[in-house]
Amino acid sequence: MKPDLHQYISEFTLRRLAGSLCYRHGVEYFRDSRVRSLKEKSGGITASVMGSEKYRAQLKIDKAGRELEFSCSCTDGLEGKFCKHLVATGLQWLDKQQKDSAKSSGKKAGIHLTVPEWLARQRKSVLVDLILEHADDDDDYWNWLEMHASLYDDGTIDLERMKKCLGNVILVDDFIDYDDGYDYFCRVENALDILENLLERGHAQEVMELAEHSLRNVELAMHSMDDSGGYMRDIVSGLIDIHHRACIKARPNRKDLARRLFEWELGSEHDIFSGAAETYADVLDKEGLAEYRRLAEKAWTAVKPLGPGEKAQFDSYRYRLRHIMETLARREGNIDFLAEIKKSDLTRPVCFLEIAQLYQEAGRDDEALVWAERGVRAFEKDPDMRLVDFLADAYHRKGAHEKALNLVWMSFTLNPGLARYQSLKSHARRSRSWAVWRDKAIALIREHLELKKVSRDRRKGPMRLYTRIDHSLLVQIYLEENDVDSAWNEARKGGCSESLWMQLALRREKSHPEDSLQVYRQQIGSVINRKNNDAYHEAVRLLGRIRDLMIRLGREKDFGPYLRELGAEHSRKRNFMKLLEKKKWI
Repeated sequence: MKPDLHQYISEFTLRRLAGSLCYRHGVEYFRDSRVRSLKEKSGGITASVMGSEKYRAQLKIDKAGRELEFSCSCTDGLEGKFCKHLVATGLQWLDKQQKDSAKSSGKKAGIHLTVPEWLARQRKSVLVDLILEHADDDDDYWNWLEMHASLYDDGTIDLERMKKCLGNVILVDDFIDYDDGYDYFCRVENALDILENLLERGHAQEVMELAEHSLRNVELAMHSMDDSGGYMRDIVSGLIDIHHRACIKARPNRKDLARRLFEWELGSEHDIFSGAAETYADVLDKEGLAEYRRLAEKAWTAVKPLGPGEKAQFDSYRYRLRHIMETLARREGNIDFLAEIKKSDLTRPVCFLEIAQLYQEAGRDDEALVWAERGVRAFEKDPDMRLVDFLADAYHRKGAHEKALNLVWMSFTLNPGLARYQSLKSHARRSRSWAVWRDKAIALIREHLELKKVSRDRRKGPMRLYTRIDHSLLVQIYLEENDVDSAWNEARKGGCSESLWMQLALRREKSHPEDSLQVYRQQIGSVINRKNNDAYHEAVRLLGRIRDLMIRLGREKDFGPYLRELGAEHSRKRNFMKLLEKKKWI
């Protein structure tokens, strides 16, 4: 039986799915005749809706005939939301149904009234009763009415009443979990629409105060919710945008505003007004920015410089103050000022690197070189590879290739690894001496492996058994150099990680199918024992490779017994067994 769309599509349903604000926008789209090419087919309707571009909207009944499914090619639609284009499509279809019904009955089609049009025809007392009836059962709606009632006919605003209403919306009594985050966001956004309207009506000073009040409440609310969806970030961004525009119109005292913004940025745990010196520069102007810098520099004088090796716990106050100082320096284009700020913290190699990069970008290569060398010396026992590469590049540009390679080699000897091996290779190629350095690097890796094995063998008890030493690094190097045979020999000689065994098997399938088959059979058990659906799918794909290799080797008859044996071993893993049953290999 063909599903009856009338059971699923009504103005009430469209409004419930979209929300009041989105529904109003959809009504406007319907009235503006933006819906084109409306078609009804197989229990669903599709249409093109003209917005900033043409969108495809679809409403249909699911196969079970139980609920309404929807989709739209707009941004909101792709996120699974019921958008204004879907509202307009539904309203267009309802309007067409009414006209077709009137035509078939031989009657003159009446005027199809939307809910807003119907409301416009009602007496004032009826509307008041309707509103109060709904408000009695909905605290959010009552609060929304209170906000509107705070706006007096003479153009003034009851600020305290408005602040209380905004607090009712933003502050929460119970913890808001992830699933309720979007509903909370929508409630707050509806309240902030009123601030937008106030700003448009010339209440810039009041909006500035209300926005700051709301931001304080938002900071409090952040402690009582799971904001994994990032909704609070959008609310904060929207409030700051409103506040900034209100400041432009209200033109507050620049020094007072600078003091408020500075204190807020420095004390906020949630980066509210972060970068205010840049964002509000058009409002603060020279006078406000000078006050902002005065306050920042005064606070900065109390910050203790930190040198190499000093261990300091993360200090949010110091971090925010430093960000303020760097924002001011970058805005002024003052390289020396910015460098001095960065020099206040030299606890890590990356601190030296940032200073060196700053001087290099300014064309001051000699100073960049000095700071890079200082950083390498300060952390010579554990050099940062990025800093080493930066300094080696500087040496290369000066023609000091040997000095560059000795530096990179020193870094490699302290911690032989794939990344440092690749760095050595890159720098050695610039002086066309990679063959020599490669032999030295491989020899050093083998020497380190032997030392580790000797150290392990000297241990006693469980530590000796659990200390794993294999040839994974050499296998990685040979694979990257496309020397698969050498990589295989290293793996056979000293072992390697499971992922590398799988890479080896994959790359040897054509030339050595027996070797690949052996590896796959050895590894499939550990894949299955991860005990999750992704692992089970991976194991089934691996079984497909095992089956193909057995066929290539003329051992197709062995696959059935092998599969039954594997199934018996892992029979309790139901999801894995279901995947095997679907393949029907036996």
